[in-house]
Amino acid sequence: GCYKGLYLTFVRHCKFSNLNVADAQNFMAQCVVELFGLDLSVAYEHAFVYIRQLAIQLRSALNATQNKSQDAHQVISSWQYVSALKLWARMLSAYPGAQQLQPLVYPLVQV
Repeated sequence: GCYKGLYLTFVRHCKFSNLNVADAQNFMAQCVVELFGLDLSVAYEHAFVYIRQLAIQLRSALNATQNKSQDAHQVISSWQYVSALKLWARMLSAYPGAQQLQPLVYPLVQV
């Protein structure tokens, strides 16, 4: 529950991004990475779910019909989406030797 809330709060605060909030978002991302690093097996479970969610959002944007295309493309071109991708890339690169997180590298790179 705590990890889920942590991630969702981070994503919620990344809805809008500008120079005034960039440092706070960067600090928040580092905190998320460090807290997830306390238990990498739990981090794997959450990262798997959220990376999969990002992949599904990308796939639905690519397969969107003309009517839904605008909304779907807004989702994947939002600061929330980009910040979430950056967060997971940051987490996986922060623990390169962690066997628990290795299976997540390929799916994240594909997204």
